[in-house]
Amino acid sequence: MSRPRRPLCELVRRGPPAAVPSLPPPLSITEGTRCVAQLPALPFPPEPSSSAPPRISLPPPAMGDAARGPPVAIRPFRAHPPAAAAADAASVVALFTDGMAAVKADLPAVPAMDADAVRRLADDVDAFVAATLAGDLDAIPTRYALRGGAEHGRSDTEPPRPPSAARRGYFFLAVDAATGAPLGCVGGKPSRPPAPPAATGGGATPPPAPPPPPAVELMRMAVAPAARRRGVGRSLVRALEAAAAADGVGRVHLATLSSMVPAVRLYEACGYRVAARVPLAALPPPDTLDVPVDEVTMERWLGGGGGEGVT
Repeated sequence: MSRPRRPLCELVRRGPPAAVPSLPPPLSITEGTRCVAQLPALPFPPEPSSSAPPRISLPPPAMGDAARGPPVAIRPFRAHPPAAAAADAASVVALFTDGMAAVKADLPAVPAMDADAVRRLADDVDAFVAATLAGDLDAIPTRYALRGGAEHGRSDTEPPRPPSAARRGYFFLAVDAATGAPLGCVGGKPSRPPAPPAATGGGATPPPAPPPPPAVELMRMAVAPAARRRGVGRSLVRALEAAAAADGVGRVHLATLSSMVPAVRLYEACGYRVAARVPLAALPPPDTLDVPVDEVTMERWLGGGGGEGVT
């Protein structure tokens, strides 16, 4: 690749504190009127001595699902202790690389994609994977500003300072509730608010617009092939939304590819709408000029903090 660009797709970012604040009630994740799961309230930071992080137990898949399996649990990425963080990071890398390999394998079936377009887009996917592994998934606690993992170089006895809601990120894993085997993952990075419009000459200066609510970009969604059609992807999305809404995040957005039809359908089923479609031919690098695929930007407004709007 001649120069980096925004991600092509998102399938798939010590010691105990001096005092632990009182915990709020658990945050429910619902599907319509049915409670899918509860996101347990966690102390800040999670206790480093805990080897079994809190989990969200999910019900069996719906009757229409093609695949069945044991219950699935959703839990936060473990930023510490180091051994647990390394194990979770290895699971995320495996899920992500397997997911991107599946994307490449599906490229020949994309309508209007000839062999040359498949080859060029596959090369672009390879470059994206390499860049993500080296510059994103290499340090998940820091790059995603996770609780307890956003600061490096401090003493193990110094209590961590929580990042503000506008700078806090999230990362969740779906695991087999019986064995702990990783089944899926999703991350969310805090987004920078758009720059205010430049002032124009003449006339009175209008009052400044209120700042937009914090936003989070949904990233690194991946579900293991054996766990698909069990509601894992939807539950990961809902867990991320619930945690973000509790911090006052107002919007979740993402980017994917039009060729990734199952991913687009998943997000649409979760209430996301298409905000923009841009042909890859209009984006750098120029090696995708003739590839008949669009980058699709989608978003969902959560309705404010405290879980409002997460249904």
